[in-house]
Amino acid sequence: MVAVPARRLKLLRQALGTDADRVQLIVMTELGRNPASILAAWAAFIAAAPAGTALRGIGEPVWPGRTDDEIAECQLHEALLNLAVAPDTPLWLRCPYDAAALPTGAVVDAAHLSHPLLTHTQADSGSHSYGGAHHASTQLGAALPPAPDDTRSLRFARAQLRDVRTLVLEQSARAGLDDDRSDDLALAVHELATNSVRHGGGRRTLRVWQTAGGVVCEVQDRGVVADPLVGRREVSDQAEGGRGVWLDAGPRHDQRSLAVPQQERPQRAPVTPCAATSHRDPLRAGAPAATVQPRSGADGGGR
Repeated sequence: MVAVPARRLKLLRQALGTDADRVQLIVMTELGRNPASILAAWAAFIAAAPAGTALRGIGEPVWPGRTDDEIAECQLHEALLNLAVAPDTPLWLRCPYDAAALPTGAVVDAAHLSHPLLTHTQADSGSHSYGGAHHASTQLGAALPPAPDDTRSLRFARAQLRDVRTLVLEQSARAGLDDDRSDDLALAVHELATNSVRHGGGRRTLRVWQTAGGVVCEVQDRGVVADPLVGRREVSDQAEGGRGVWLDAGPRHDQRSLAVPQQERPQRAPVTPCAATSHRDPLRAGAPAATVQPRSGADGGGR
């Protein structure tokens, strides 16, 4: 499975020729709009293969043009994928970073924290900065940036769930969202608010504000999400619980809204989502690997 931006898929198809039909090719800029959807895509790829099959994958979640907030969510997802894929899974998964085009060295440096194996041009090396589960926990516990001064806030309980939806729809209309996108965002935030009422432990607050790219909604309460992968595993129709968070964070909202529940962090549903993945290599069982290579031009190669 290869998930990279469309322009790179075109080059890959040309290079593979008739063999391209043997590879699952996915446009990462579509799949990766919501980072919570990517983990489920890799899980489905693994589950579809016969037991013991050696699997190969390439994922480019961080491409030039990502915003800082999007990149932060991509880095979180990469750390979580290390926890989601069992160490004995026969999966070789690499992530190319376009070091020449990404904005700062900090983006590439962050890859060292979630990938114990690195490739620079033709040389493989171990990452002395690899953080493993501790890095994932740190990412989950990090505070989100503060909301802006013009944020609309609403304290709510069960009786105010209708008001939650009304506020989101009002702010979506002010931001110029069409009816379908507004309804999807209102549904996602309503699910977050309902989960907060049921499990959040009190002090529930909705905050909504506009950005240059759309609308951001934040649901905050006193609860703690104990499962770091909540909302990132697909939930069956027969499951008794968990579908609300999957509805928010799953592929239904990959193009319209994003709700990523995070341990000890507020839950936000921005209209403009982002992407992430992570990478494993047979050189070390269960070890992720990042390929960090300068490229010639926006469509340059990589490994």
